[in-house]
Amino acid sequence: MEEKISVIIPVYNVEPYLRKCLDSVINQTYRNLEIILVDDGSPDNCGAICDEYAARDDRVIVIHKKNGGLSAAWNDGMRRATGKWLALADSDDWLDTDYFERIMASANSIGISDADIVIAGGRIDEKDEPKVVRNFSAPTVFSTEKEKNYLKIRVQISENIDGERFSDLGYPWDKLFRLSFIREHGFLFDEELNGCADKLFNFKAFDVARKVVGCTYLGYHYRFVLTGVTKKYAPTRPAVLHDYLDKVYLYIGLHGGADQDLQEALDTVGMIFIGGCLKLYYFHPQNPDSYSQTARKLRELKKMPRYEAAIHAKNSPYATKKVRVLRAALKLPWIWPVKVLYDLNERVSKG
Repeated sequence: MEEKISVIIPVYNVEPYLRKCLDSVINQTYRNLEIILVDDGSPDNCGAICDEYAARDDRVIVIHKKNGGLSAAWNDGMRRATGKWLALADSDDWLDTDYFERIMASANSIGISDADIVIAGGRIDEKDEPKVVRNFSAPTVFSTEKEKNYLKIRVQISENIDGERFSDLGYPWDKLFRLSFIREHGFLFDEELNGCADKLFNFKAFDVARKVVGCTYLGYHYRFVLTGVTKKYAPTRPAVLHDYLDKVYLYIGLHGGADQDLQEALDTVGMIFIGGCLKLYYFHPQNPDSYSQTARKLRELKKMPRYEAAIHAKNSPYATKKVRVLRAALKLPWIWPVKVLYDLNERVSKG
């Protein structure tokens, strides 16, 4: 018998893509679904489209609410869910029609009866050139503390961990969570975080999961919108990412601390975050600040506790060549080497 899966889809300002997403879910070959659409005060016609699908399919439940952000929408959907498993999907993405059938079949073949989390994979569609998000090269089970620590590290980074290039495990959309496990531990998305709430959610879940099953199936299609937040000028990004690191360290401090591997991974992700801040804030084309203003603000970033610790940490096997060079530049008292390094990297990236 098919175990019910509650599919939660927050909806906000995605009218051009919403029907494709909903069609791919309601037409799944796996039929025992509860489809919860959370209309997060969308200003376009999304709310009406959600109601239209609810009228056509009694598995669809619509929650209309005042705009409260993605984390709040996910939380509202999770509170309403009644399935045995919980799936989280973005409303501008789509699924292969056999997505849930194949994930459940794969997970059952490995052993899902005592698993709390199932991980699959997918494709990120950008400029009609899908990038495979492959999490595992073979079906895998994780249950020991060492194995779960590996997953927690993979939430933070993916480079220099395995022989082949895998994705990080911070995405919410390529996983199934046992709903009783989520409620047992009171897991919700942190509504105080303005970014990386999904990474924090997954980090905590991997930490206490009794068993995690990894599948190789790639049936989820993540739509990478070039005009989205991943490309926009983001002056709040340094603080947002620092807040995330603070939350991770707070959780770790309350749950026994971090071993050397996890600490080295966190030091590396701090450097990766700084690199992202250089691109989307300090050296972004839309930044109106003068060079001297930018230099002053970069010096301020270098004094923020989590970034300062990452900059002055020792290089570990997790640190790529780019991370090592950036760390060396940031340790210098001047800012101009960081700008020169950034410009050279951009030229190489653009060919």
